[in-house]
Amino acid sequence: MKYRAAWRAGMAASALLYLSGVISLFNFFRRRIMKRNISVVLMYHRVSDDGELPDITVSTKKFESHISYLAKNFNVVTVDKIVELFRKGERPARDTAAVTFDDGFKDNYTFAYPVLKKYNIPASVFVAADYVGRDFGLGEDEIREMNRGGVTFGAHTISHPVLSGLSREDAFREINGSKRALEDILGKEVSYFAYPYGKRGRDFNDDSIDIVRECGFRAAFATDNGFITERSILFGLNRIGMRDLPRFVLEARLSGIFESRIFCALRRLAGI
Repeated sequence: MKYRAAWRAGMAASALLYLSGVISLFNFFRRRIMKRNISVVLMYHRVSDDGELPDITVSTKKFESHISYLAKNFNVVTVDKIVELFRKGERPARDTAAVTFDDGFKDNYTFAYPVLKKYNIPASVFVAADYVGRDFGLGEDEIREMNRGGVTFGAHTISHPVLSGLSREDAFREINGSKRALEDILGKEVSYFAYPYGKRGRDFNDDSIDIVRECGFRAAFATDNGFITERSILFGLNRIGMRDLPRFVLEARLSGIFESRIFCALRRLAGI
């Protein structure tokens, strides 16, 4: 209930800020006066027009509007580049974004991939190994085709469990097994991992992070909302979760205004 209320409040605030011109002014001030550019990773799950689907689904039309906005206003890069900037402690020369998908649904190939190709946008898909080849999941041939077309693949465990609820042995099996399964499909190293459900302290913990490092990943991604800053951690990088949102909400969310001190304080007070 609190989560849905937070989304409604966020949409209302976004509309007010966008229509009043505050977002445009904030972006001008941040980019031109403060010289402060954003580094952000977007997280999608499903892109589809096939009727009733979960709220993690974005329609093809909305998805294309998001990608079009990113192509015009951001330097859209691979997760490799985002991680490289962070590891070097470098600020991006302009607003920079990476596009990611979690789970490995077939509609990432059917609906999202053509849009990504149209705009020449790189992306990464974090695949739960057990989903591969199922009716709703990507097939091995689709994974290889997308990879040849510029889509990076990362691991997302085997069966999509809450890692913090597993023994260390079972967590290692889930994390390492997903890496090996994807490497067998792709014939190359898999360097990045995304935690299922992905909230630090609730869905994964310090033991999970240690295992991800031990398995040879270079970095890992959470689902905690936020930009990548100097305070981020390499094995728990924040992302911005995407829903079937109007473009004005995307513009507001990616302006950085909701990461400002006053909005962060308001979110803490509201417990969201």
